[in-house]
Amino acid sequence: EPVLALYNSVVTENFDLAKEIYLSISPVMLDSKTDYSWRETAAKIAIRYAGYCNPGPLRPPFINIPESVDKAQKARATKWRKLCHKYKHTLERAAAE
Repeated sequence: EPVLALYNSVVTENFDLAKEIYLSISPVMLDSKTDYSWRETAAKIAIRYAGYCNPGPLRPPFINIPESVDKAQKARATKWRKLCHKYKHTLERAAAE
């Protein structure tokens, strides 16, 4: 929903909404020393928590997930589900017009 709402807002030239959506779905880099060693595995964890699908088993050596990574991905999935709910209404309004 957020990505489709972003697309629709650009196509309809609602650039204020497009900027709002873009900034809400774009991660802000708070730590300049980001640990990228978990990025693929973390994405699979977040996808599973968001409820989209089971992206398959984790692969070695990334089997034992640190609590900090798990917690961060739960938060990421929760934020994404909230954005989906928020922008679903934007899509419904656009479809009605």
